[in-house]
Amino acid sequence: MGQAVVADAIDKYKGQPTKQAQFLLNYMNFNVAVDGRMNQEALNAILMIQFCSGIRITGMIDIETLDAIRNYVAAGFTADRIRTCFNEMTYSGSMLAFTQSVNVGSINPITLALIESMLEECGQSKASITSALRTPEDQARAMFNNIARTGANSQRSIYEANGNAVIDIYVSGKAAGKTDAQILADMTARIAATPEGVLSLHVVSQTTYDKKNIIDIGHSSLTDISAFFNTLNEYKERGIISRVLVENGCYHIEIPMPK
Repeated sequence: MGQAVVADAIDKYKGQPTKQAQFLLNYMNFNVAVDGRMNQEALNAILMIQFCSGIRITGMIDIETLDAIRNYVAAGFTADRIRTCFNEMTYSGSMLAFTQSVNVGSINPITLALIESMLEECGQSKASITSALRTPEDQARAMFNNIARTGANSQRSIYEANGNAVIDIYVSGKAAGKTDAQILADMTARIAATPEGVLSLHVVSQTTYDKKNIIDIGHSSLTDISAFFNTLNEYKERGIISRVLVENGCYHIEIPMPK
């Protein structure tokens, strides 16, 4: 049955790869409109299929992706089965490094595979992830170190009221002669009392983080910063990345998870 559906799609949408892919995805119960336009439902399905197939994650319907969709339909896969595959996938790449403080287990494997795909697309071979999901203690330590390195005023430009309140704790603590440990404890307490995601999108529950992964990639780990930044913006235009910021020598990247 699946092979007949694939043959029908090839015949019906010859020379129209987007519509052909949408037709097949809709057959798999992804509930995708067959209109030749890339909507969020189609993008989510394509990202999951690319990841499950082990091909470069681009969000685009190239011949390799179209072949993967055809093969899944011919094999009788449904949307639910693709989602199961997606949820069971693990990261097996070798291009990424992680600084010691990074909570690697919090990151969805597709995020890691996606970063590798972007590195490949702009001709780079490695990058280092410096931050992902953070505890209040992690956030306090990061802010403490950044203030010590660049100064309080420099850091105030990054944060809004709640973040600046934490910076004030650092400044007043130093003026009062408190130890670094005391200042860190005070900063941590203030961050812990702030609603999740208000001070930093890194400081949320795992449940919230599972919906949108937030990672930082250090500039110093990249061989060509501008090429990677251009690729980040290309992926943002495709709807794969929702936001990119440049701060504290890193690219701050927000990636909604396909569902």
